[in-house]
Amino acid sequence: MDVGDLDRPLVSDGVESNESARNYDLEGAYVVSEPTEDVSVGQTLKRIFPTEHPAEVQTQVRQENQSSLLGSSLENDAFQEFVPKVITDQRSCLSLEVISGPSRGLLCSIQSTSSSRLPLTLGRVSCDLLLKDSEVSGKHAMINWNIDKKKWELVDMGSLNGTLLNSQPINHPDSGSRHCSDPVELTNGDIITVGKTSNIYVHVTSKSENKTPFGVGLASDPMALRRGGKKLAMEDVCYYQWPLPGIDKFGVFGICDGHGGVAAANSASKMLPEKVASILSDSLTRERVLLQCDASEVLRVAFSQTEASMNNDYEGCTATVLLVWADGDENFFAQCANLGDSACVMNVDGKQIKMTEDHRVTSYSEKLRIGEIEPLKDGDTRLCGLNLARMLGDKFLKRQDARFSSEPYISEAVHIHRASSTFALLASDGFWDVICVRKAVQLVLQTRERYSTDGENSAEKLAGQIARAATIFRIDEVVVFDDKSNSVNEHPTVNTGSNSDDSESGAAFLVRILRYLETPQYLRKALFPKHNSLRFVGLLPPLDAPHHLRKHEWAPYREGVTLKEKATNFQGTPVDVGLSKNVVIDQVLEPGIRVTVLMGTNRNLDADLPRQVVSLSKPKKEAGIYWGYRVRYASNISSVFNACPYEGGYDYLIGTSEHGQIINSSELSLPIFRHLLIAFGGLSGLEESIEEDSNLEGKNVRDVFDSYLNTCLIKEVEQFEQRKQFSSRFNISKSPLTEHCKEYNFNVSLQLAKINGFSSLDIWSLSVVSIHKILELVADNRKDRFIK
Repeated sequence: MDVGDLDRPLVSDGVESNESARNYDLEGAYVVSEPTEDVSVGQTLKRIFPTEHPAEVQTQVRQENQSSLLGSSLENDAFQEFVPKVITDQRSCLSLEVISGPSRGLLCSIQSTSSSRLPLTLGRVSCDLLLKDSEVSGKHAMINWNIDKKKWELVDMGSLNGTLLNSQPINHPDSGSRHCSDPVELTNGDIITVGKTSNIYVHVTSKSENKTPFGVGLASDPMALRRGGKKLAMEDVCYYQWPLPGIDKFGVFGICDGHGGVAAANSASKMLPEKVASILSDSLTRERVLLQCDASEVLRVAFSQTEASMNNDYEGCTATVLLVWADGDENFFAQCANLGDSACVMNVDGKQIKMTEDHRVTSYSEKLRIGEIEPLKDGDTRLCGLNLARMLGDKFLKRQDARFSSEPYISEAVHIHRASSTFALLASDGFWDVICVRKAVQLVLQTRERYSTDGENSAEKLAGQIARAATIFRIDEVVVFDDKSNSVNEHPTVNTGSNSDDSESGAAFLVRILRYLETPQYLRKALFPKHNSLRFVGLLPPLDAPHHLRKHEWAPYREGVTLKEKATNFQGTPVDVGLSKNVVIDQVLEPGIRVTVLMGTNRNLDADLPRQVVSLSKPKKEAGIYWGYRVRYASNISSVFNACPYEGGYDYLIGTSEHGQIINSSELSLPIFRHLLIAFGGLSGLEESIEEDSNLEGKNVRDVFDSYLNTCLIKEVEQFEQRKQFSSRFNISKSPLTEHCKEYNFNVSLQLAKINGFSSLDIWSLSVVSIHKILELVADNRKDRFIK
């Protein structure tokens, strides 16, 4: 995303920006993510390295001459990352990626233990990282491992154009001397600039790196650089401390936006964590917070003590503090307190939660508060020249006008389940003036997806792609199969109603994800208890299937779930169908059962007319409406065929593999069929699945399938390890306009590698390519029989 896109016109789709203009505009955004695995947002939200001691408060003050860390795009520059200054393990890996310039895309990595390869040189001639850039010196810079400090260090080797680290020059002060510079420490997320256009992203990992609950990143955009060179002092300060010194499982994350100077913001950023830590050092206070799941009094006292300790008469600042703590079950709670207009927004499993209150003079809440003391005059938008009514500092103004306040707004505590997908975004007003909350959340999710590490959430992504393909191509059923030699009816762990934090793999995992995605959103909470396998489903694209109806939409059929309450006027069962009022069906059923309800044309929900439960196939057969896919488990590939729910089984079977016949759609000839099955082979092919199946002993693939085709020529798939397979059976109904109005079903069986924990995203990319190729190939051959 270009920095230019961050300008005010971005706020365009019905969301108003904040009212008032600003006198100080060098603002930033501060992101806190709470994953249990590595999370990457714009290549910066990385896991914090563990330290021997609690991480000290980390502060970041952007100076007057700092250029944008975002640069021209998220690809060209990255967020500055907060990381503790101590890495205990000597075994460290340094990876460099050229993200802009003539050599963009070039990669280089080295281990700290590879002393024979150190130092690592950067330059245009005979260097380890060879940059084809005329503005880069022959020997431009070098990186070495400091074994005493256990840190990577960058040195400029007397280059002509100098070297920048995070937009700050590191070369020797005497630019004409061609002397080497002093070593400068490198941390994960740094940006090295050599020449004028070559930017190099730094990624540092430690072998002793353990799972930690937070990833923290910072983005800044000094907008004054785009205002004709006018320089404005940077007055924002960001900080974090996790855990608090001597207080395990408590931490703070904050941002202060100063005005009149940076002194007040500096003071507040140091005092607030100290005050919170001091208050929580009392064991009774900590126990009360954990017992009541509320830290409002802690935050209120911390702000009061900070205000009392500050001696800033003519400088002030906003203050936003997010206090996070863990309970005994390793779940998290977050509570926020703020003064001013630096806001915090949380996103918990897709639900947006505003954690702060706007304290500008023009805000509704402040007008009410100020009006109780002395109402504003008509048209007034400032008090004593300030557009803020609540802040820390500004002691002189507070003595002159009682309408100024330092009483913070404190949010409700937010419970964060450890299996949920959560992030918090803290930013000063310069960010929120041009980015609405919805856009901000969308950008975080998009960049998180775009820059996710190889293998991260690959199983969920693959399941999401399969579910989406199933919906697009009108799939009726998906079958997930194992490689068991004997047939069993149901996998013992394939139970979507179970509530567990244990990780699943293979068939059970895929069945759960596919069933969850196919279920209408308003039924998921009732039908799917919280489960570890569902932790990342909020990041998957929605299916938007015809039966995924909104609350305001009326359709002849709706999916629903039976409720515990009893019908009042007659014998029946209340059903939640996602409307403003529940309906009653004419049957008595146990609660928690998913049903398809015939709604008819009577939209009067107050009439309490009994509705009829119909079969899942009726919407498709009677009205030609695609009504989602069903998921079935099979213990082996023969069970896929033998347990076919359609009378007469499958008419035509097509197997796919790299060993199959290469064919184009113009060459494919298919007989008339009602149910067609297509099986996709995995890394070892369908041959292995057939060999392992005792029910198919003595048969080969050409005995089992009527046709054996090769639809994807990617050979690199051979390098990946096979773990599990799954099969999905796809059905596409014939258009009602087609002669005889018969139902034609299109079935696809897929065998893919390593369902839970992919070693590479190439696996699921290959799978999706294969699915769409064969679907399009068959659709081209029989296009008169498919709904477009």
